[in-house]
Amino acid sequence: MLVRGPMAPGFERENATVPFVDQLVNLMASLALNRTLLARILRVSCPMIDEWFAGRRPEAEDQERLSRILAILAQGSVSAVRPLNARFVRRAPDPGLPSLIDLLSNERIDATRIPSAIDRARILTEDAEQRRGNLKERLTALGVSEPSPSWRRGTMARNVGLLDWPKG
Repeated sequence: MLVRGPMAPGFERENATVPFVDQLVNLMASLALNRTLLARILRVSCPMIDEWFAGRRPEAEDQERLSRILAILAQGSVSAVRPLNARFVRRAPDPGLPSLIDLLSNERIDATRIPSAIDRARILTEDAEQRRGNLKERLTALGVSEPSPSWRRGTMARNVGLLDWPKG
């Protein structure tokens, strides 16, 4: 059962014109979700997520749940364009508090607790981005340049090659 509450202005109209799969992709990008976490939040199985991506139409309650979650995220200015850091979506902000994933996974969507969890995750995300930007500026000032894509590929290949792979 979903808890009813105010939605972002015009969200229902806008949401009605967006295909269901695009809404799923938006939710995944907004919260850096994989299909398993998406299934957990929508309270369906992973094979159902795969069926939706293959074109199966969702049940009305599944569509309603997704719309409700997207509306709450829209109220918190969370979208694929302005996503939250995955670390702050998956981890509880403080000991004893549920993570945003935990809150979204509950049978009842709590429209009072989720916005505060979104706000906390947004603050932590922006703080992490600021620290990353400051570090980049300090490194640039010291003459450290951004690694090239070919250097990154080579380093990745070397690191993968050095992994201790299980024997067959």
